Amino acid sequence: MSTAKNTLKIMDAFLSNGGKLTLSEAIQLSGLSRGIVYRVFLTMQESNYIRRGKIRGSYLLGIKFLNLARQARDSFSIEDIILPYLKKVNENIDEFVFADVLDGEKVNSIIHLESKQHLRVVGDKNLGRPMHCTASGKVFLAFMSSEEIDNYFTKNKILQSFTNKTITQRDDLTQQLSTIRRDGFSINQEEFTIGVTAVACPVRNFQGKIVACIGAAIPTARVTNRRLNELIRLIKDTASAISL
Repeated sequence: MSTAKNTLKIMDAFLSNGGKLTLSEAIQLSGLSRGIVYRVFLTMQESNYIRRGKIRGSYLLGIKFLNLARQARDSFSIEDIILPYLKKVNENIDEFVFADVLDGEKVNSIIHLESKQHLRVVGDKNLGRPMHCTASGKVFLAFMSSEEIDNYFTKNKILQSFTNKTITQRDDLTQQLSTIRRDGFSINQEEFTIGVTAVACPVRNFQGKIVACIGAAIPTARVTNRRLNELIRLIKDTASAISL
């Protein structure tokens, strides 16, 4: 077997074992001989693809490996990364699921997958929606800096009402934003569209910056406390899985 194939086997072993290996584990997982594994380890360590761990005999992924992973991830668009996860969520719950990004002070949808149920939520991609009364918008707003939030309220002294449940008072919205920061998710209960309840969570890049929000929207007629809690847990778990 070629040196390249041996190295790829070791790389696969690292990935399947959480990014850390001992020599013995590498032999077991790769099926290669001790001599071959030792030589591959030595080459990878000299090239900074792996490094010695604090525990004697252990090895961890090195900076070169991490840079490769980041470059690979950067070669994908955010839609490419999120879509497979949202497809699974959509199949699981058979409800409208979405991914949104922030464009200035407007929320734009980049992905939406609809339910197959007769009573269902429908949506338009790239429809600029306000921040103060949408699930994703409130997440984006909640995790801005204090200065950015103040600037938002300075520009938007009057918060437009879309339904009788839209929050239009700064103090009330500020209190809700604090709750969103604490809990890590947002709920929109008919604040933008009557009959629609939505939940959203932030998706972060490897630097911790929010790059998108994902969520689910369902007819309010199907909302129960149990169902809402299930959606929140599923969307939070999925957002965490997407985030680096």
